[in-house]
Amino acid sequence: MQRLDAWFGNLERLTAAAFDVESNAKLLAASVRSAEAVGVPEESILRTTGDVDAFIRE
Repeated sequence: MQRLDAWFGNLERLTAAAFDVESNAKLLAASVRSAEAVGVPEESILRTTGDVDAFIRE
């Protein structure tokens, strides 16, 4: 039972994090800064959620 509680507790936290709009916006901004810092070409940087959606759909 403890293993199930641990597993589903982790899933609950993971799901909450996945749908946390504020956290995801911060992660996207950090990703953009990281890409810029390591010299990713400007046209390859996904800057908005729209950019990410378009990339996934390709």
